[in-house]
Amino acid sequence: MAQREPEGQALSDEELGTLAAHYVKALEPESGAPKEQDAAEIAQRLTQAFFSGRDTAPSTNRRLEAAREAARLLEAGGEPGTITAVLRPAFAPDPQPRPRAIGAFWSMPEPAPVLWRDSEPGDNDRDDEWAPAHSVLAAGETAVLAGAGGCGKSVLALAFAAAAASADQRRFGTTCGLRVRGGGAVIFSYEDSPVRIAHRLKRAGRQEGLALRVVEPALPVFPLGADPDRPREHARAAFWGAVWAEVREARPSLVVLDTGPKAMGGVADYSPGPVISFYQALEREAQAGGFGVLLVAHDTKAARGGGEPGAGAIAGSHQWYDCARGALHLAPDPENPDSSLLLQCVKSNHGPRGWGARLGIAGGGTGQEFAGLELVERLAAAGMREARGAHGAGRARKTSENGPVGRSSDPSAREPDSPLDAFGFGR
Repeated sequence: MAQREPEGQALSDEELGTLAAHYVKALEPESGAPKEQDAAEIAQRLTQAFFSGRDTAPSTNRRLEAAREAARLLEAGGEPGTITAVLRPAFAPDPQPRPRAIGAFWSMPEPAPVLWRDSEPGDNDRDDEWAPAHSVLAAGETAVLAGAGGCGKSVLALAFAAAAASADQRRFGTTCGLRVRGGGAVIFSYEDSPVRIAHRLKRAGRQEGLALRVVEPALPVFPLGADPDRPREHARAAFWGAVWAEVREARPSLVVLDTGPKAMGGVADYSPGPVISFYQALEREAQAGGFGVLLVAHDTKAARGGGEPGAGAIAGSHQWYDCARGALHLAPDPENPDSSLLLQCVKSNHGPRGWGARLGIAGGGTGQEFAGLELVERLAAAGMREARGAHGAGRARKTSENGPVGRSSDPSAREPDSPLDAFGFGR
């Protein structure tokens, strides 16, 4: 079987950008017909900069888009590495798969946990034993956090990111019943503006120097029609390589996409193919950068009806659940729906699931300044089943002459759907 060719001759960003500019001029001359032969020769040189092989599968439209962006970055004096990152996906052929002996991977370290269950006092919480066995998200992998609109998903994801950004790379932060590997965080926020995120962090007592970055502007990274050769399919945006190069440069342990469907442009929630492709693209970036990716998503109505949410915890295509290596579900606590939440691990490919935590509101009650979420108690799987099993009873207690779940025709008399409603986090 043919083996992968070695890496090609390295060129600087400036050299690559100059070649890209010549490529654009060959295909889009100021006058006369396109010089396709010149363009093909330049494309071959760009290909060999990344890979010492023959240019076998050119995609002119995609390459032209990348070359335009590289030429623009060259003229604007872009950050080091950004031109390379823009051109590599368009001009470098995919590596050729080949079978390798399992022994080649035998001595490699296990992927480092990024999000894992916090231990109870007395548990064996040695990092090298406890963390891998209770991991929801590990480096190079993806996980999803689901819940109803307005229940606090973005707040919880921000708490995870802040914990990662506050902890040393050799240690971990602890928040809301989970541990988070230190080393920084990057957020793609399609829900809250960077200013809103900054003020939430300030109210939570975080300091300005956090190792946390927010991608701005929040443009879809895997939208419909991004590849001109495939206008009816979702694909990596033209800036995909550049933005992920900057993410890797930040060396985060955690990357958050809030929300996953909006990162795709919000078009293909129910189509399994694009979701699978999106996950695969994210996993490649996570493996290259050594971080974990947490996607935020909405849950289904069925998941709010009590009992185990299971595979139906995430709205849209079932692949949002199936492709993730771990899944967390957030919902109001049936026993105290106006003051606490239940966070449950509903999927973990590397260890037990079903455990979770009861969370409360940090900062006081209605009318006081909201300061985020805080741990009330950790719950083992049996405790979580008991807590979620009370869901039906909790809803029944709220039934009145105004209808189920205490809803009134008068909006001012309606009880909050979530404890965060009192702080303006409702739907």
